Amino acid sequence: MLQGVRSVLAVPLGVESKVFGIIYADSPIAEGRFTEDHLKVLTTLASVAAIRVENARLMEARLQQERLERELQLASEIQQRLQPTAPPHVAGTNCRASAFLVMRSAATTTILLSARMVV
Repeated sequence: MLQGVRSVLAVPLGVESKVFGIIYADSPIAEGRFTEDHLKVLTTLASVAAIRVENARLMEARLQQERLERELQLASEIQQRLQPTAPPHVAGTNCRASAFLVMRSAATTTILLSARMVV
């Protein structure tokens, strides 16, 4: 038995089947035994605390996702600026683009160019 502890009460902190902590209470008083009502109150507190912790975790995950989406959008805009707007001109040649195909995804843009060069 723990030094001076006469009564112990512990309930899990968790959401659904995922437990991530406990709430623990003990009493050194022999007459201060925990009752079923104490267990109900501590269980209710644990439920509220677990929901708060889970909501904070979900909010952090959402903020992280939003940051990632902003970074991907910025990267896409930078890539757009780096893409050539026209085929390169080489002195002494007559280059004419015969087809442009632009493929876009959330993060990148790919431009496929079919060109015919006449020297």
